[in-house]
Amino acid sequence: MSEKLLEFKKVLEEIFEMDKSDLDFGIYRIINQKREQVNEFLDKDLLPQVKEELKTFQAKEISKEENEIFSHLATFFRRYYEGGDFISKRRYKEGVYAIPYEGEEVKLYWANHDQYYIKTSENLTNFAFKLSSGKRIHFRIVDGEMNKDNNKTEQGKDRLFVLDKKNPLNIEEEDIYINFIYQLAEKKEKQTDLNKEAAKKILKLKEIKEYEEELSK
Repeated sequence: MSEKLLEFKKVLEEIFEMDKSDLDFGIYRIINQKREQVNEFLDKDLLPQVKEELKTFQAKEISKEENEIFSHLATFFRRYYEGGDFISKRRYKEGVYAIPYEGEEVKLYWANHDQYYIKTSENLTNFAFKLSSGKRIHFRIVDGEMNKDNNKTEQGKDRLFVLDKKNPLNIEEEDIYINFIYQLAEKKEKQTDLNKEAAKKILKLKEIKEYEEELSK
């Protein structure tokens, strides 16, 4: 597999958030349902389709053309995607745009005037670390509320990570899962305060007592 194909696959995996398979709510659940199809396309269908189109080229040119195609594809997608969001990036140098002008009245332009509007949501992920005892601690998002239908978050509220009251903790062999919900909260509530409150509750649970010293560090 060529280096440029691997580079292009990496870009698509980032766009399709293939590293979020451990999240199972909201848009992530839909992405997970399609994950197998996306992998099938990336691993099996993509390269043969390109090779089929390149059959008209001489054999010695195919490898070169193949690399060039995947390089251009990776560059194209990188121009519009960054950090979980689709944006328009400047292509040449800072502060310069080529604006068509035909002598008419002033025409107002914006960076992505010719693009479809795509509203993206928060870029959520789970987090894990290992204790000296060998146990692995997972901070897991088990549920979440996202903005729907392009609606803005209610005024005076914000979305924060809150410890799951119904099921705050799961222990599975060498793994300890601390469960959170991403939900609406009053603006006056702060994430740092919720984190401290969650830590106190977790450390009081009998299942966690033997690891209290390590977790308190």
